[in-house]
Amino acid sequence: VGTPICVPSKSGVDLGRIVSMELNHKTVETARSGDSVALKIEPQNAEQASRMYGRHFDLNDPLVSRISRESINALKEFFLDEM
Repeated sequence: VGTPICVPSKSGVDLGRIVSMELNHKTVETARSGDSVALKIEPQNAEQASRMYGRHFDLNDPLVSRISRESINALKEFFLDEM
């Protein structure tokens, strides 16, 4: 939750930030690769607010977290055994 989300298959289109997630109708804070979760994404600007499911992306497009190299290195350092 709080992670910026983008669609890499559509030139990295930014959608906004995750404000909530559900797995099996229960609120969760994290999800692992392969989990099928429901996301509530809140746009952070007008451009992101104009993105529409079905027009700019659909269920065939994977959504990924947009994180910095610094964040990736911190994850590797502190959470490598969980990755």
